[in-house]
Amino acid sequence: GNEKARDVIYGLDNNIYVAGQTATWMGCNEFAVLSLDINGNFRWAQYWVSEFYEDQAWKVAYGNDNNIYATGKER
Repeated sequence: GNEKARDVIYGLDNNIYVAGQTATWMGCNEFAVLSLDINGNFRWAQYWVSEFYEDQAWKVAYGNDNNIYATGKER
């Protein structure tokens, strides 16, 4: 597949956050952010896809407000 991790951080909540891209069933790229616990167990994933189908997350950050922020590019 075309899955790629672009950024990995350790959050203040003791969880791991990954930003990158994942391939859809149509072969397009989706902007992806996922979370793992400290043992590497999957917690959750969030995906975004635009009309261009070539989205990539590049950076992820854990905010002082306990929210996750991600940035990337479209096509």
